[in-house]
Amino acid sequence: MGNQNSSGCCDAFCDTKNMLDRDELLTPEEEMDFMNAMVNGCDTHIVFADGGSMPCSVLYDLAEDCLHLVVEEKKRLIALNDVEQILGVDSVAGLSNVDKTLIVDPRIVAFRLKSTKKAILLRFQEVKESQSFHQFLKEIIRENAEKLQQPASSSIEPEEETSQTIIF
Repeated sequence: MGNQNSSGCCDAFCDTKNMLDRDELLTPEEEMDFMNAMVNGCDTHIVFADGGSMPCSVLYDLAEDCLHLVVEEKKRLIALNDVEQILGVDSVAGLSNVDKTLIVDPRIVAFRLKSTKKAILLRFQEVKESQSFHQFLKEIIRENAEKLQQPASSSIEPEEETSQTIIF
């Protein structure tokens, strides 16, 4: 489809700054537009516990409310209701030393899954892409918390001390 702009795949989503700065939730249409422009097709790598990485495709499936992570021919389905926490410099409890050193890279977005307590680290080419994906995960976590509060309060689970990155 012609030449792509070298500044990354994020240029297709023109309202990124406003999306990052606002407090209200994204509409389903905005969420889909965002994922199509910001993540689907971006040059992304999954980062492993040893610090190595491999190219990874991240595809958002609105119908199934999940992410498809594809590394080589292996595919991993991540249900968005399983995203528990975004990990960052201020929230590294339970991460390995390698993960703790990697997480300071502004192009890396790390998040923990409720079901396994394991972390997934994704490295984007552009900081703008990682910030947008980070915002998307914040929206998902907020939605998950609202869904949990509606039926009944859940009991607090003890925090695991060790966490490792997902291995394909």
